[in-house]
Amino acid sequence: MPHTHARLIGAQPDTRLLDELTRAGLEARSIGDCQHIGYIEGAISAGHKAYAICSATVQRMQSILV
Repeated sequence: MPHTHARLIGAQPDTRLLDELTRAGLEARSIGDCQHIGYIEGAISAGHKAYAICSATVQRMQSILV
């Protein structure tokens, strides 16, 4: 029976979407496991930071449109 070999490298950050958005001239930020692989506490913290950034952006946009 032939043997199959696999190389396990573990979880790796994936910034392909961020890179593509940035190349397209869009402002984009990476958060969570996209930046670096971490634990649930880091994911929760990154989620809170992302919410704060999005909330501030929406507020700025609303003030411009009014």
